[in-house]
Amino acid sequence: MVANIPSITHSQLVNILEIALRTKKSVLILGRYGVGKTSAVYQFAKKHRMEVVDLKLSQFDAVTLRGIPSVVDGKTVWNIPKIMDKLLRGNAVLLLDEFDKAQPSVAAASYELILQRKYGDWELPDNVLIVATANYESDDFRSQGISIPQLDRVIRVELELSHEEWLKWAEHNAVDKRIVAFIRENPKLLWREGNEETYTSTSPRGWASAGQLICGLNDLNTIRILVGASVGVDVADLFVQYLKKMSMNFEQIYKNEQVSVIKNMDVGEKKQFAQFLSVKLEKEPAKVFSIMTKYLEETKDAESTVFMLRELKSEVGEDKFNRLFRLTKWSRKEKFVETLARIAKGEAER
Repeated sequence: MVANIPSITHSQLVNILEIALRTKKSVLILGRYGVGKTSAVYQFAKKHRMEVVDLKLSQFDAVTLRGIPSVVDGKTVWNIPKIMDKLLRGNAVLLLDEFDKAQPSVAAASYELILQRKYGDWELPDNVLIVATANYESDDFRSQGISIPQLDRVIRVELELSHEEWLKWAEHNAVDKRIVAFIRENPKLLWREGNEETYTSTSPRGWASAGQLICGLNDLNTIRILVGASVGVDVADLFVQYLKKMSMNFEQIYKNEQVSVIKNMDVGEKKQFAQFLSVKLEKEPAKVFSIMTKYLEETKDAESTVFMLRELKSEVGEDKFNRLFRLTKWSRKEKFVETLARIAKGEAER
């Protein structure tokens, strides 16, 4: 944590970027690796239909920013680099990424951009937002020492991410539901520092990557490899153990059609159970729909039934869901048909 710098959430950062764009102020976002600094800027730009010019400063030199000189009428003229053409057209975000890793000459050029909105012979239009990002835990940050006081004309914030905020984000961004449920039960594993024994660290970015890689997969060996590649093998082993435990519990619930147990599940567990049912649906569609019908009839909880069926439908796809449903006698159950109609109506209204 950076002393005397305000800590903000992702939703608060959106407001800060709005203000910065309106007032032509630059923004320095400090934060740990994988907290979502860069992705937050891209999401903001997408919302405002702005182009992002992403400069990974660790990979650039000062010439890239200023351009190559040429002699015109006996005078030296700096040719504007192609990468800057987009900025001069306006309606763009200049992202100075990895500010803490920039070479001294590039850092000096970046300071001029951040503070004066110009560099050399060219100046940025008013509708260009400048955002710099830095990882305050990096060795480069400590050794090169970004001058926080020197940036007193810049909006300086530290971006933090709670596990609650990440879970909310993950549920709406195609992260596998099993990952979401695992982090909900093990929030301390969202972040974990690496050491000599466990080199790989866990981060929100790593879990998001893992959650996208394993979508639709059920082979535990493959899942272990992909999760391990993203957040470390030791944590992947814990995740696989969790899946095995949940699978055994769900098998018993499924086999005995234990509606009372389903009723007492929280939202995350019902999502997991729907995912479990999606695996069973291909071979035993009648039993799957039997459980759902029994649940609806015994609990009278149409909302919860709609929720689980919608999750089940999203897992297997609409065509397969409808095809398997038509093959079962449950398609003639009046209450169940009404429930499915509610699903269709709800999706039509979206």
